[in-house]
Amino acid sequence: MIAKHSIEAANKNLTVVIRQRVPDIEVSGGYGFQPRQISESGKLESGAYLEAALVNIPLLYTYRPEIRNAKLEIQKAKLEYESIVNKAKKDIEIAYEKFVTAQLNLDRYNDSILKDSEQLFTLFEKTYSEQPLDFASMAAVEESYQDLIEEYSEALSDYYLGWINFLREINSRDFTFDNKNL
Repeated sequence: MIAKHSIEAANKNLTVVIRQRVPDIEVSGGYGFQPRQISESGKLESGAYLEAALVNIPLLYTYRPEIRNAKLEIQKAKLEYESIVNKAKKDIEIAYEKFVTAQLNLDRYNDSILKDSEQLFTLFEKTYSEQPLDFASMAAVEESYQDLIEEYSEALSDYYLGWINFLREINSRDFTFDNKNL
């Protein structure tokens, strides 16, 4: 928004600089009088007067440097605007990629890792009920289960943080994935 306003301001500045090449006309008028001592008739002479004068006549100076600088300011403002737009697009793209990566990671946990680990723990329980295992094996299985739960929680956290950051970048709470938004 600010970048668009700077483009508009630069355009207005160019208009002002170009208009400086046109000479200004100063017009004035009023009511005047001559005292008796100065007038030829010896009476108080009075009357209205009107005068015009040309001011700021650009005969020797054409304002070319100012016009060139104003055009350069417009180009600079447009480049800044394009830079801001490109940066915003890139930030949205990065946030979306992080969200998609977190979503794929969470889907992988939900589709395969949790199911496979559940089968592994069921097999371990069956083996443990048939024959006693040493304490080190039980501790290793319990530790791996705790690690799995912790990593799943981190994947879930990354998913929600990725979604929040994506919504923050697009500056909308009600974003839905349809063909209009993509």
